[in-house]
Amino acid sequence: MEIALGLSERGHEVALFALRLGEFANWVESTHNVACLTFDDLVRVRDKQPDRIVLMHWPTFFALQREGVTAPTVFGFLGRQPPLENPPPLVPGLSFPWFAVAESIEANINAISMWAESPHRIIRNWTGWAEHAVRTSAPLRRLAIVSNRMTAELEQQLAAAAHRAGIEVTRIGLPRNPQIVNEALLKEFDAIVSVGRSILDAMRLGRPALIYDIHGSDGWVTPETVERCAGESYSGREFAHRPSDDELDAWLAQPPSSDELRTLQSWVRENATLESALNQIEAMFEEATVATTMWGRFGEVPVEMMIELAQVRNDVAIRERQLELLTADRDNVVARIRSIESVITRVRPRFMSRALVAFARRRLEDPR
Repeated sequence: MEIALGLSERGHEVALFALRLGEFANWVESTHNVACLTFDDLVRVRDKQPDRIVLMHWPTFFALQREGVTAPTVFGFLGRQPPLENPPPLVPGLSFPWFAVAESIEANINAISMWAESPHRIIRNWTGWAEHAVRTSAPLRRLAIVSNRMTAELEQQLAAAAHRAGIEVTRIGLPRNPQIVNEALLKEFDAIVSVGRSILDAMRLGRPALIYDIHGSDGWVTPETVERCAGESYSGREFAHRPSDDELDAWLAQPPSSDELRTLQSWVRENATLESALNQIEAMFEEATVATTMWGRFGEVPVEMMIELAQVRNDVAIRERQLELLTADRDNVVARIRSIESVITRVRPRFMSRALVAFARRRLEDPR
C-alpha cells in the first residue's frame, strides 16, 4: 500500500489489485482516494491500459495477462513464505526486473531457475513515517506489542516479564485489538515489540525496537545488529532465539540508549525510507518491458486457484458471520437461563419457608 500511496503523491494515477477486498480496501479508498480492484474489475483496467505494473504476488501477473492487461512490469518480493512469494521458473525469452527487500529473500528467488539472470536489486524494506524526537534513556514504562500472529504463549511470557519490571503492556493487532498502526498511536509508547516493517517504524520514531514473535527473537535492534536483522527483513530468523524468562528480564531492564537510537534513526534515513524505495523502483522501469512470451499452464493454474480461493474465502467469511450470530444468540440464551436460575435461587428459600410454616400449622390443627 505504501508504494501505491507514494506513487500517487508523486502524481501517478494508481490502482491497487487484491485477491479479495475487505474493510482495509474500503479504508484505503475512502481515506486515500486510491481505487482498489479485484477480479471482477479487471475489465475496467483492460479498457484503460496502465503504463506500469508493480507486482508483489506473482499469480497476479497471470490474472492481468488473461484479461489482456499488459504493461512494463517490475516484480517485488517481500518474503519467502507463503508460496505466493515463490514464482515458477522463468521460460526462455521471458524476463522481468525484480527486487527483494532483504538478502535472504534475494537468495530464495535467485535459487529459482533463470530468475538470477534477470536484472534485480535489493530495495530495503521501507518506512514512510517522519522522524520524531529520540526517547531519552530511562526505565521502560509502556510497551506496545504490534502483531497479528504472536501466540498466546509468547505474549504471556513477555507480559509476565513486563509485569515483573512494572511495565504496562498493550497488544495491538488481531484478534483482540485490530487498529490502523500510525505514528500518533505508537509514539506514545516507550518501546515497540514486533517484526517486519513495524521495527523500522519504531526506529524512525526513535523508540527501542524488540524483534520477538513466532519465528524467534533477535533481541533489541542495535547499531551492531541492524544490518544482520535487515538481511532477514526483521523477521526474527537471523538469530531465531527463544529467550528465557531471565533473558527477557535483562532485555527489558536495559533497552538501547538514546545515542544508539539516534544512530539507528540515521541508518533508517540512509537505507530504508519510502522515498528511497520509490526512487529505485521508478529507476527499474528503465529496464522493464511488456512480456511477449507466455508462461503457459504455469499461469492458468494459479489464476484458477486464486479465483477459487477468493470464492472459498468469501464463503468462509459468510459462515464466520453466521457463527458469530449463532454464538451471540447462544450467549443471550445462556445469560437468560442464568438470570432465571438466579431469581429461582433467591425466591426458593422464601417459598420453601412459607410452605413449611403452612405445613406445620396444618399439623398442629389436625394432628392426625
